Amino acid sequence: MQIRPLLTACLVVAAVVTLDPWTPLSGPAEAQASVAIAYSLEELVDASPQVVMVKALERRSLWETVADSRRIVTYTKCQVIQRVYGKTAKTIWVRTLGGAVGRIGQQVGGEAQFHIGRQSLVFLTATQEGTLVVSGSAQGHFPTVKPKKKGESPRLGLSPMLGAVLPRRGPSISAQALLLGQTLDQAIAKIAKTKRERDALRNKR
Repeated sequence: MQIRPLLTACLVVAAVVTLDPWTPLSGPAEAQASVAIAYSLEELVDASPQVVMVKALERRSLWETVADSRRIVTYTKCQVIQRVYGKTAKTIWVRTLGGAVGRIGQQVGGEAQFHIGRQSLVFLTATQEGTLVVSGSAQGHFPTVKPKKKGESPRLGLSPMLGAVLPRRGPSISAQALLLGQTLDQAIAKIAKTKRERDALRNKR
């Protein structure tokens, strides 16, 4: 199954609300719902020309036409901390659906959501226009979680707007099952191994 740049295989409820000027950019989470089929690590790797560890620096929201629909999107400027594979720059802008412009806010369940100052491991692809987006939406976004004890390494957590994810059928294991709770080094090793295996399989065809 091929993963498109925007959220696929997913039922999404997107809210449009009028915000108080002091309302956080994320908006009211209780108005959202999403249900998606879990992607395997192989599917995320196949859909992602680059995988990187980033730190969110700033974000800007604006109205934009996406898939023939006028909606709010957010561009997050990210510093690339570490490259897992693929060509990348030192700083990149990643587009996600939802955000707030003036007193109008939109939030999309199942979409990736970056928090300023926080690091994340992300699977990235590009639209036809060259805009970077997260492969598999929230399923391709793994923010780090602070360790409970001093000296422990941060581990990967779930994207805050992930929503409900249905279990996979068949022998393959979901990316969440493989990466959730892993240290960055452990996750990179699994992703790199999967990338080598997928490249070798394609070369045999």
